[in-house]
Amino acid sequence: MELLLRLLARESRLGRRTLSAPLLELIKSAPRDRSKTRYCYSASSPDYFYVFLTLPKFEGMTYEEYRKMRQKLLGAFCSTVKLKFTDARHIIGMAFEPGISDATLSKDIAYFDATDWTEEDAIRARENVEIMNILKNVDISIMDVQKYPHEKSRYTLHETVFEYIDPTKPVAQKDWEVEQ
Repeated sequence: MELLLRLLARESRLGRRTLSAPLLELIKSAPRDRSKTRYCYSASSPDYFYVFLTLPKFEGMTYEEYRKMRQKLLGAFCSTVKLKFTDARHIIGMAFEPGISDATLSKDIAYFDATDWTEEDAIRARENVEIMNILKNVDISIMDVQKYPHEKSRYTLHETVFEYIDPTKPVAQKDWEVEQ
């Protein structure tokens, strides 16, 4: 947990503000019946990437099953980022339930260290891409961020929406840190 907090704390005030805007917008606008994921890099360190995931709870799942599935899915998403974004060396993932109407919504956070990326990691990541269609159809958008006092900067966002993720499908997994 300390490592994750240190990684998050290294962002500048503008960097945190830049990351919080797409995160909050994602949580607010996420569909209630499918997963939505947003990928973005750190404005201050281009080798730091963030994965924001919303995942609804599927019918017939207990809350504990839902949380475990969301944690595994978040880890899988984080581990595939390096395939698409080769500059990524540190990947931080955050997962939420869609919507912010309830202050008791759960959150998960994960860190994937891609500094020692191996061919084995790439094979597992490719398996996740094939099994779960991760990072196959990524839309790219640009967000304007207001710097103080009157300077704007452009920020690139990468986003995917999944129609359905089958919770019974396997996930090719590497060890990653997950905190509740």
